[in-house]
Amino acid sequence: MRAFRVSLALGVAVVVALALASWFTLAVAAGAVLVPMLTVLYLQTVEIYEGEPPLVLGVTAVWGLLVGVGIGLLTRSVTSTGPTALTATRTHDVLLQGILLPMALGGLAQLGPLVLLRHRKFNDVLDGVTFGATVGAAAVGAQTFTLIAPSLTQGLHVPGRVAPLTARAIDLALLQPVLGMATIALASGALWLRFHHPAVDRGALGPLGHPLTAIPIAAGLLILGAVGEPLRLSAGEWLASLVVLDAIALWCLRQVIHVGLLEEAAAIPIGPEFQCANCGEMTPRHSFCASCGVSLRALPKPTAGGAQQRPVGGELPDSA
Repeated sequence: MRAFRVSLALGVAVVVALALASWFTLAVAAGAVLVPMLTVLYLQTVEIYEGEPPLVLGVTAVWGLLVGVGIGLLTRSVTSTGPTALTATRTHDVLLQGILLPMALGGLAQLGPLVLLRHRKFNDVLDGVTFGATVGAAAVGAQTFTLIAPSLTQGLHVPGRVAPLTARAIDLALLQPVLGMATIALASGALWLRFHHPAVDRGALGPLGHPLTAIPIAAGLLILGAVGEPLRLSAGEWLASLVVLDAIALWCLRQVIHVGLLEEAAAIPIGPEFQCANCGEMTPRHSFCASCGVSLRALPKPTAGGAQQRPVGGELPDSA
């Protein structure tokens, strides 16, 4: 876990350093790769795909990349993009870039998880959250990279004040991918809760657990996060608004994850003790560590002693 935190911190530092050097396009391109890469690597490390990485990665990460590139190319053809868009934005970009294109990105990205919604193997709320997070991070990151790619051939240095350029780089490269990841994961989690759980469990999240409520909330957050640029908000205003929107989206997503963990914990028998990969203490084999409280589902399965944490909601491997 420490390795992922350090990697994220170093990635943010690289983006900020490049932006401070006025290498705006390179900073955004680096950041557009950072969030999707860390998301996929984390999910791969904790083996959350329950033994089906080719199928799941093919439907989620690759589908997200395709959607992001497609929407990015469409955005380049109908709106002002690149460094010049920071100072010259057409009026109709508000409708296209701020509303219609984000809705298209979110809707198309959601089709990937919807394909997996029919599979009984992936019947947990956390499965829906996982698929949505992967698709969302990959789609927004790919869209951002596609938008900035032509500028990479026009020179790395972008004239302008350093502070606004740095804030814009953080917005495009880090905060928007996180917002896309959280909102699409929120919508996917609500769909899984609605269609894969008994009626008695569907009210665990209240209105937030119903797709007719969760999907509009997710779409609204995604649109509010995108509309700041075509509205020509100042760099500081857009940065502040994205921080608030990210916080709201992550809070909502946390509620969905919490319900998913509690539902799965109720179905898991308490097993023999093993060493927690987070704190190093011995804890009963279950869903949460009895010492540090961390979700064992969120930790890598192999432990120091070679033991393997039982996949929550799945079967024990044959070797066990």
